[in-house]
Amino acid sequence: MKKEPEIVKELKLMEKIGKIQNDNSSNKKIEEKSVEGKLADDRYRFLFENLNDGLILINKFGKVIDINKSALEMYGDSRENVVGKNFTKMGIFSSKDLPVLIKDIKKILSGEEIKRLVLMNSKNGEGRWLDSSVKLTKQGKVAYVLVIARDITEKKRAQELLIKEKETAEKYLNLAGTVLMALDSNGSMILLNKKGCEILGYGEKELVGKNWFDTCLPKNISEDIKDVFKKLIAGDIEPVEFYENPVLRKDGNKRIIGWHNTILRNDEGKISGTLSSGEDITEIKNAENQLKKAHTELQYLNKKLEEKVRERTFQMEKLLEQKDEFINMLSHDLKNPIGVLQNLISIVEDSNNDPKLKEIMQVCQRNVQNMKELITRTLELAEQSELGLKIKASKINLLEIINEVVSNNQVLFNENKIEVENKIKNDVIINADKTLLMEVIENIFSNAVKYSKDGAGKLVIDSSHKDDFATISIADTGIGISPEEIGHIFDEFYKTSNSVNDESHGLGLAITKRIIDKHGGRIWAESSGLGKGTSIFFTLPSAS
Repeated sequence: MKKEPEIVKELKLMEKIGKIQNDNSSNKKIEEKSVEGKLADDRYRFLFENLNDGLILINKFGKVIDINKSALEMYGDSRENVVGKNFTKMGIFSSKDLPVLIKDIKKILSGEEIKRLVLMNSKNGEGRWLDSSVKLTKQGKVAYVLVIARDITEKKRAQELLIKEKETAEKYLNLAGTVLMALDSNGSMILLNKKGCEILGYGEKELVGKNWFDTCLPKNISEDIKDVFKKLIAGDIEPVEFYENPVLRKDGNKRIIGWHNTILRNDEGKISGTLSSGEDITEIKNAENQLKKAHTELQYLNKKLEEKVRERTFQMEKLLEQKDEFINMLSHDLKNPIGVLQNLISIVEDSNNDPKLKEIMQVCQRNVQNMKELITRTLELAEQSELGLKIKASKINLLEIINEVVSNNQVLFNENKIEVENKIKNDVIINADKTLLMEVIENIFSNAVKYSKDGAGKLVIDSSHKDDFATISIADTGIGISPEEIGHIFDEFYKTSNSVNDESHGLGLAITKRIIDKHGGRIWAESSGLGKGTSIFFTLPSAS
């Protein structure tokens, strides 16, 4: 049998003590006075007025007979303005709630007790949430409705705030790009965010409450990890900050998760579970494995390549040695008969007065001289190629060297109407082999004169400094070089297609490049095209 609330017992007692005997009258006024008389006793009036719960007495016509202090405070009005009014016309409840309340009154009059959470409109318009219990109380023929109401507005607001905060927290959890999971001390999932459900292939309702180790870990590792978890909960071991392990999806596939873990404690400080954030690193681990495999293969290939390079380098060095030996031998073997041939031509030329024969001998002499120069250049190129050849570098004033070479070639410049402009400053000091540097400049000057335009030309010599190197430039106004050929002019025996000098050997710039290379510099050419001149640039270590 349902136990009556204490307040109902008290009110029934008040009715018995304060009742007015009037069994034969059914007059409405007498009924109201009878109820008021029942509450007149001071002791029970004090109890009625000072209860924390609100109390309202309503007759079967809906009129408020009495109301206590707590109820008045909830409504925000005075007793004089409330008692005697019909509660349905006081604006206490919204119009949409009234039909339900009226139905409740009918049920109450038939003997039912109604418990309901209702929203009351206070006098100032503020909504108040009431936890109410409404039942019919009778004494003889007098019946009234007793309303017991407890103001739970603050509690309701706190609950709504908690719900809102929970929803907000869930949104944040679901927006997170990582798995967020909480386990209780038994290893059951009490929290799993949307990302976790997606990775595992489950709906949230399918997993919350399930044992993590039995449900989501492969069988071959689940027991071991479960044992570690038990030791962690018991406080026997410290949590591992980062851990990787495979997880089992609903479809049977596996993913690798990298976990960051922390322990949860209850109010008593005891370990109550764990909180983990996890990232799906399956693709990363696959990429790492592929990278390791590729690295192993690359190491093997590099080893094989190094072996091949060493083998080819050795073969190349042997070939270069053989080539240089052959050129040396050939050049020396050719020099002697060339010298004899020159002497014979001179004798024939001097001993004969026939002009035509003299002209023929001069042509022969020029070609033999050209051949001798070719042999000399070839020997020089072979000498530059010798392995281990060292230069004798010293500090050199670049301006002085340029002026000396210009002076040595002044006759050549005058004959070909070449103007020389030297912009080198006196403070440019370089580290170089003087003899070899003069040969470099000689070769560039000679090449510029050979490929100058008929009539006149100009050479501009300048320098700049960057980092630890000086860059020297020698620009001419000659016939220029096409873009297709400019990359080959430092090759051995190379002659451009627009060469105007058939006697060129194609070795001067090749020798020049080797000398610059030996100094640790570099050399290159630039030209805007045919007919627009050429600029030769080379770098040498600076000593400034």
